[in-house]
Amino acid sequence: MSMNETTLRGWYLISFTDAPPPKNRVLWGIIETDSRGLKPGSWVCSSLVIDQTDDKIFITKNTCYTTQGLGDEISLPVKALIELRQGVSPEEWQVYEDFRRQGYKIEIESGQ
Repeated sequence: MSMNETTLRGWYLISFTDAPPPKNRVLWGIIETDSRGLKPGSWVCSSLVIDQTDDKIFITKNTCYTTQGLGDEISLPVKALIELRQGVSPEEWQVYEDFRRQGYKIEIESGQ
């Protein structure tokens, strides 16, 4: 079976603060190109990253992700993964979490 290939921009490498390394990272970004036909401009949240090259190429179980431009490496709690997989960007998640801490109720609807 050949590996899927996806190119991302506006990407984040997310480490989960409450999950044990080394398999505690996912990639989130905006699709530029995708060998499966996913629409450019859509978001994607990868499965666990199992390997990374010095060239900012990330490998998951089924996909090779090539990243364009400067990305960001951030840490979030595992509970963020649910909303990241619904299309919430890591930046949005951090804003929503600040509101939640202030007592606001935030509900997320699936974005894709």
